[in-house]
Amino acid sequence: MACISGDASISPDHRLIIISNLSTGFDVYDLETKRKVKTCLNENSLISGKLCLPVSFINGGRYFMVGSSIGRLAIWSLSEDTPVDHLIHKGKFILSVFKCTT
Repeated sequence: MACISGDASISPDHRLIIISNLSTGFDVYDLETKRKVKTCLNENSLISGKLCLPVSFINGGRYFMVGSSIGRLAIWSLSEDTPVDHLIHKGKFILSVFKCTT
């Protein structure tokens, strides 16, 4: 049996987890209630490819960024249902995302 896994990120306050669900995008769960808060549809990727796309909380947990299979990094707000910004990458895939603090 093959094992396929996605990426995940826990918010800085340890209240939420975002998981790459390998089919429609990213699911946000409340870790206390263990309920799904929302699904963020990743329209910027070829989801059928079952790629493990990266996800990471940024800006104190108010936003998160997600990779894509077409070179468009999306930045989401937890309070919005669509990405608030995109960063264009000339390569085909963004399969790794890092955040830096200064």
